[in-house]
Amino acid sequence: PSASLVTTTATHLQPLVKIEALEKLDKKDELKADLVKLRFYAGLTIEQSAKSLGISLTTAKNYWAYTRAWLLRE
Repeated sequence: PSASLVTTTATHLQPLVKIEALEKLDKKDELKADLVKLRFYAGLTIEQSAKSLGISLTTAKNYWAYTRAWLLRE
């Protein structure tokens, strides 16, 4: 994927997230899947998601970067 796709916002990525990919991620890493669900389906910001999951903002940002790339590959 191009670099511009990796920096795409959650709003623009949402149509690209397939249920199957999210289920696969949930089996691989439930916390990262929960982050996706909070961002996409609950509409939370990265800060709100971090607080909701009980993780630091830095960790949430790192998980988000990893997860975006992972989902784009799926």
